[in-house]
Amino acid sequence: MASRKRKSTDNIQRKAVRQADAEIREISPQEKRRQFFLNVGVWLLVIVFCMTSGIMCFSIGDKNGDQNDQEQAQTQQRDEIQSEIDRYTQEVANDAQNVEALANLGYYWLQKGMASPKAESLKKKAAKAKQADGDKDGGEAEEKHEVSKEEAFANARDYLTKALNLDKNHIFAKKNLADLDAEENHYESARKAYNEILAFCKEPVKVKEGEDETSVQVGRNNQRVDVDLSLAKLNMRDNKLEEAVACLDDAVSVDPGNIEAYTMKAFIYSEANQFPKAHEAYKSALAIAVNMGELNSALNLYLGEAQLYKKEGSKGEAKKSLEAALALFPENAGPQAAAIRSMIQSQIDEIDGKKPASAKNAAPRKAKTVTAEVKPAGEEKPAEEAAPAAEEKPAEEAAPAAEEKPAEEAAPAGEEKPAEEPAPADGQNEQ
Repeated sequence: MASRKRKSTDNIQRKAVRQADAEIREISPQEKRRQFFLNVGVWLLVIVFCMTSGIMCFSIGDKNGDQNDQEQAQTQQRDEIQSEIDRYTQEVANDAQNVEALANLGYYWLQKGMASPKAESLKKKAAKAKQADGDKDGGEAEEKHEVSKEEAFANARDYLTKALNLDKNHIFAKKNLADLDAEENHYESARKAYNEILAFCKEPVKVKEGEDETSVQVGRNNQRVDVDLSLAKLNMRDNKLEEAVACLDDAVSVDPGNIEAYTMKAFIYSEANQFPKAHEAYKSALAIAVNMGELNSALNLYLGEAQLYKKEGSKGEAKKSLEAALALFPENAGPQAAAIRSMIQSQIDEIDGKKPASAKNAAPRKAKTVTAEVKPAGEEKPAEEAAPAAEEKPAEEAAPAAEEKPAEEAAPAGEEKPAEEPAPADGQNEQ
């Protein structure tokens, strides 16, 4: 999805791509709306990625609010995809030989499948709904309402195959069928189809009457880059990293301003601990993202670069990357920007050895739990601070038995109050 969002560094090329896209697919108002919702989804995915991948260590903002926003965006996206499915289903019903409609219908079923749960998950969800509602038909209705990943993929394959039966050289249908094979782990058939498309894209352009050669060539190049990225992802999943890098190099040779290609190269080199090459790829991608005003991409890249520096042990450089990411979001720019600033600042504070406010607030609760479970550890610190010798002697004689009984009944609360100041540090040491 991110590859469809790509921008070219040349405005003239972008116009030519739109003109040549008639060879690839129909661009409709619905398609433009779809792109909008996919962009919203990408924005939310950046935040989710930061919150769940180790880049972010502490919670930011209102979790329930963030979840609701994500669910709302995902629902809008699913509705948009379903709207397109309904539209092209009607077009196919009106004309079963409409290749473009068949290809687009297959594409949207593929998108729906990628966002749908597996059949097994649907059955479990339906069973829970049935049990919760106490309604015999409730679970069945829930299952019928949603479509499983397998069913959506089967529909996608059916329509894409029909499109190719009518036009075996329909690149858009062939590319999406290869994407479907990759999603279903049919790597060899997907790889074969991708290579066939690449071979076609590299052939000299044959212009039909009334076509503009430049526009057709730009459209062909756009197809080539798209397939290069898909094949690179497939090779990464198949652990063929050298082949993946070769695909990305080919994509960059055609489109030097392709952010996604550089980002994927950075990830591959980072995983292989080839740090200089990884940094070079990050810097190339960042230069393009900042120049094009791609805020989401720049944020993700700065965070990735910071993680790479941390992996190397260069905390000072990691801090510089995080500060550059922080500068992307000015203060008072809205709640979402504030949440991202908070996340980035927590990472900077961690490097500086500062304790985030959320950790301070959580520590006393954890300290009480640890003190109640492991009593000797709770007593050691006061002993060290005040009178180790005085407290240790009674402890050796009879204090343990005397202290254990009240500790079980009501003493913990009384003992913890005077120890509230050192307890947080104590609890954190225990962790």
